[in-house]
Amino acid sequence: MKKTILSRARDNIVATIIYGLITFALTIFYEKYLLGLNWGEWMGTRGIYIVFRYTFLFVLDYLIDFFRQHLPKGLADAVALSTYQIPIYATAALIIGLDYQRILLAAAIYLADNLALGWLYGYILDRTRKFFLQQAL
Repeated sequence: MKKTILSRARDNIVATIIYGLITFALTIFYEKYLLGLNWGEWMGTRGIYIVFRYTFLFVLDYLIDFFRQHLPKGLADAVALSTYQIPIYATAALIIGLDYQRILLAAAIYLADNLALGWLYGYILDRTRKFFLQQAL
């Protein structure tokens, strides 16, 4: 079955929500305590980031499929997640006016986080894809 942009977006929206519920506490820890964002900076950065992230989620699906052709699955998921998330987060942080040091620190933290937990996103995405594929049959 050929995947459409809408099915790619749907699969990744569901996977992102589940993954976000699992990793939300880490996100708060990283951004509030390691980066030292105040509530205004945190809410602004998160708000812009979430809008951009969910708007273009179908791109993440293409990245995952691409990297899985060239890398081991767990690493491919981590690289795809980092390639997708980090530029969006950096753009949101620039719009809010965070300094470059905190943006670079955030990029490094999220790269390490994605390398450690990217496989989990891939697992959730695979289960979501399988669920919707079974529903279509």
